[in-house]
Amino acid sequence: MTAPTAAWTPILTADHVLGENRIVALCNGSWQLHHIDMDSLVERDIAMVEIKEGFATFVTKDKDGRAYLTPIAKAESLIRRAACTKDTEFVLIGKDTGVKQRWSRTLPEGDLFQTIDAMPMRQYEMRTRSRN
Repeated sequence: MTAPTAAWTPILTADHVLGENRIVALCNGSWQLHHIDMDSLVERDIAMVEIKEGFATFVTKDKDGRAYLTPIAKAESLIRRAACTKDTEFVLIGKDTGVKQRWSRTLPEGDLFQTIDAMPMRQYEMRTRSRN
């Protein structure tokens, strides 16, 4: 007998996110997903994470715009890497796990995408993905 679908929660660890994706961590806030261009995030391998009170949560939305929050287990390394202050801020962490940029209070999407698109690894991805 299997558990009902509503009771099942996938286990996601920081190892699933760090180094595999670029991470935009929102420290001490909640994502307003209706403003987010999910196609641009997917294209750039961006994972959205909320970090609050020592906990990290992976954030995504479905095609209807509903938010889904998945707790991240073993998130200490991710939380340390983001080094959140007490204020609301956004932290961009690259695939190399280094902090690339910080923004206070608001995330300028254009600036985020421009910062990522200028990264050498992203330049490589754009060249090689366009060939396929």
